[in-house]
Amino acid sequence: MEQLISKLYESGVIPVVKIDDENKAIELVKSFKKKGLTVLEITFRTVQAKEAIRRISEYDKDFLIGAGTILTLEQLNDAIEAGAKFLVTPGFNKKIVLEAQKRGVPIIPGVSTATEIESALENNIHIVKFFPAEAMGGLKTIKALSGPYPNVRFIPTGGINLDNMTEYTNDNRVIAVGASWMTESKDLNESNFDVIEQKIEVTMNKLLDLSFDHVGILSANYEKDVLELNALTKQSISKHSKSSFVGQIEIIKEKNPEVSNVHLAYKTSNIKRAIHYFENLGYIFNQNTKVFDTSNNLKAIYFEEKYVDVSIHLIQR
Repeated sequence: MEQLISKLYESGVIPVVKIDDENKAIELVKSFKKKGLTVLEITFRTVQAKEAIRRISEYDKDFLIGAGTILTLEQLNDAIEAGAKFLVTPGFNKKIVLEAQKRGVPIIPGVSTATEIESALENNIHIVKFFPAEAMGGLKTIKALSGPYPNVRFIPTGGINLDNMTEYTNDNRVIAVGASWMTESKDLNESNFDVIEQKIEVTMNKLLDLSFDHVGILSANYEKDVLELNALTKQSISKHSKSSFVGQIEIIKEKNPEVSNVHLAYKTSNIKRAIHYFENLGYIFNQNTKVFDTSNNLKAIYFEEKYVDVSIHLIQR
């Protein structure tokens, strides 16, 4: 379960799909992978759900395919037989939860009240779906419920869209959000995969919120360059152990053998999710360049590849 939660957290969004044609399943997975997402929840709201999950699990065994809207033991059995790697229910149904645990398949039951959370905890479940999220008060309710249940974390679903998504994903009580807007039925049924891919890209851009932070330059005349740049630009100086910032320019006094003499830095709302996303797209990070804060949280890392002989790194905002 911990491995599943880690993957869901790194994804940040869980696309929720109602599929009417199982023949569209593989093409849909290709679109998600192309745009850096490797998780998908197919709801058991259509008879095609089981076959779609089976095709996806056979096509790509590493793709994290889940089954949602599990209401009956028959649906649970169908989902597991098809190859679903996790199950999601809209409410807390004890017999469904117990059967999933008996079968060794991770399950994320839906809750909306303190009573349902306690039922989950009684069955050793600490990750729950909060549904319907917006109708039940959204993040404000999640924060209130977290008071007496600090060890519970949530996957909000229902009423979440591109406009309010980051309100949830930027909160540490939230693992990920259920996202249905990327795969609207009309686009899927008409095979508008280019539209779906565009929506995925817009979603991931908003989730990661990349923004330029600074440019770093190795200096052979460190003290002199800092003072001269300050005098020229009138930007304040911020001194650190190995460099000084003059506005958005970092003057570096010691060569880092892992990176070029010039680097560009971009901040992101969540560096773990950003790394996961870029790795899914085929980019490689230089693990020797990791920087951690005083709480041992990752705060910066460089890409392995250089661009026009310039290194690029990500920084946790």
